[in-house]
Order: sequence, then structure tokens, then C-alpha cells
Amino acid sequence: MSFFRVAVVVSLAVASAAANAEVPGAYVGAGVGVPHVAYGSSGLAFKLFGGAKVHQFDISKAGKLDLAIQGEYINFGNSSARGASWKQSGFAVAGVGSWVIPRKWAAWADEKVAVLAKVGGSRVAYSSSLGPSYTATGVTHGLGADYSFTPQFSARAMAEYYPGSYNVYGISGVFKF
Repeated sequence: MSFFRVAVVVSLAVASAAANAEVPGAYVGAGVGVPHVAYGSSGLAFKLFGGAKVHQFDISKAGKLDLAIQGEYINFGNSSARGASWKQSGFAVAGVGSWVIPRKWAAWADEKVAVLAKVGGSRVAYSSSLGPSYTATGVTHGLGADYSFTPQFSARAMAEYYPGSYNVYGISGVFKF
């Protein structure tokens, strides 16, 4: 089964789960970042993403843990090596966990700061000015933080890894429905 078909099936399952969730919470966002590749990068990476909260755990004194499924499109900018320029872009589907820091643990957090972790699968396509192109499929993961300015808008800072030895360090704006 192709990656695209798997992504569509997972997205439909997530939409169904989110529609029936006790704690609904769809969101969309966009971000920019700095890509880092072993053979050189230039420019900015950008991504568009959307997701839905599928479950919320109340961990008594430790606060809340939200679980979401997120789909994203990423463009890694341009890179060059040995006289060739490369363009890379990809798709990912990942589970995202966010732990909202409770007020009693840190007054400065005021329940607006969350620690994020994501893990999932992605497919990245590489095309070269010299002709060869290839696709890498594998695990994507990342760590970051989220700050909620309002109940509907937040900003994220994330460090993420994608197949093909790509690291992206970026910031994103998130709109929550």
C-alpha cells in the first residue's frame, strides 16, 4: 500500500475519532525553520500542518496530557553538493503529545506553556539538478515547546528530524478551532 493511501486512511480515522472525542480540538498551522543537512543547506524550510486532538488525560497533580494526530507538508529549502543543487519536500503523519505545565509546578507557566513530543512516519522526495532523484521513507520525531497567547492561537518552537538525515529547527504559528 502506498504512503499516500496510508496517509489518507489515517487522516480519515483521525477525523472520525476527533468528531467523537470528548475533548475535540482541531488545529492548523504554518512555520518556518532552518534546515540542517550533512551536505549543506541554504534558505529556509517551511511547513504547513493540521491535526486533531484525539484524547486528553488528566494526570491528577501532574497536569494534562493531550494526544493528537498531525499531518504535515514540509519543504526543506535548497541544498547543494558537488556542483548539484537539490530540492527536497515531504509529507509526514505523526502522533503529537503535549504536556501542559500546571500552575502549581511553575507560576510563570500559568498553564499556557506545553512541552511537545512527536513521532511518526514520513516520506521525503529528493530531486537533483543533475538528474538523479530518490525517495526516503522512515521515522520522523521531534521535541519542542508551545506557548498559548489565547485559547485559539499559540506559537511553537520545535527541533525535528526527518529521513535522509534532515534536521529542522523552526517556529510555527498555530490556530486552534
